[in-house]
Amino acid sequence: MRLQTFNAPTLDEAIAQVRESLGDDAVIVSTYQSRRGRGAQVTAALEDVRDDDALAHTVAHEEAGEPEDEIAQVLAFHRVAPQAARRLASRARTLSRDDVTLAIGAALDAELRFSNIPKTSERPIMFVGPPGAGKTVTTVKVAARAVLAGRRVQIVTTDTVRSGGYEQLDALATMMDVPLTSADTPEALSEVLAEMDECDLVLIDTPGTNAFAPAEVADLKAFADAANAELILVLPAGGDSEDHAEAAQIFAALGAGTLHATKLDCARRFGNIVTAALAGGLNIAEASATAFIANGLSPVNSVSFARLMTETAFKVTELARREAVS
Repeated sequence: MRLQTFNAPTLDEAIAQVRESLGDDAVIVSTYQSRRGRGAQVTAALEDVRDDDALAHTVAHEEAGEPEDEIAQVLAFHRVAPQAARRLASRARTLSRDDVTLAIGAALDAELRFSNIPKTSERPIMFVGPPGAGKTVTTVKVAARAVLAGRRVQIVTTDTVRSGGYEQLDALATMMDVPLTSADTPEALSEVLAEMDECDLVLIDTPGTNAFAPAEVADLKAFADAANAELILVLPAGGDSEDHAEAAQIFAALGAGTLHATKLDCARRFGNIVTAALAGGLNIAEASATAFIANGLSPVNSVSFARLMTETAFKVTELARREAVS
């Protein structure tokens, strides 16, 4: 059996490509039409599929429009990377077929771990990630929650180059009555931590790190090693899933074991979060859907994240269908 995927502006054009390339004997395995006419994708198979139970099963559900097909549609809508999508879809179909959300939730629960960012920690917690991911805001949100819970918190920033970075964090820390210290070298960071008064939680904010720039990665590693910190990767929703998967692997190699998702309110596709977590072997620790500090962090689990994915996918798809009809 030979599988091939075709992309075109419309579904009809993609199917025409299938017939032209593979002939009339090709079997359409799956189709996907993006919203607002932004392209279509068709996956087709060639060869005798009568003895291929797996493909026959998929095609049967495709034609019947049963929930199993919707699993693939939801994953495709969110741009989950192909390998990760196949892994999740296979798991979802094995665990549940009664409800799309529960099926995807069961797959996420089997493949990923969900947790919370701690309010207390014996080791410093260092927030790392690409530029603009929301590390400083996340640092403040975690600090605010810990303070409200009666914990003693201190913040250290190594983001001493970005214009206004220290001033922004200082203003927010002052509002919470949380001590703030800066360290511009790994040696300085080590000294700051050694001289710090006893507290329940030490949070370290870092400058944005381009995971594909070796010098920046090496610089971050030096700071992380000096702090002996627990690294949490802060990653915004949206963007290319493959790029974020590769970046997650690099941050994981530095010691990150947790991913915190931000800017869910600014995105409609969350496949990069799932793909990155799977690629890096990271657990997902809460999410942020607002820049407002007071609204803080939202706990997530496999079912709530699956519901977010399915409801967004179906809502946008339905809106697109209505626009096309009107």
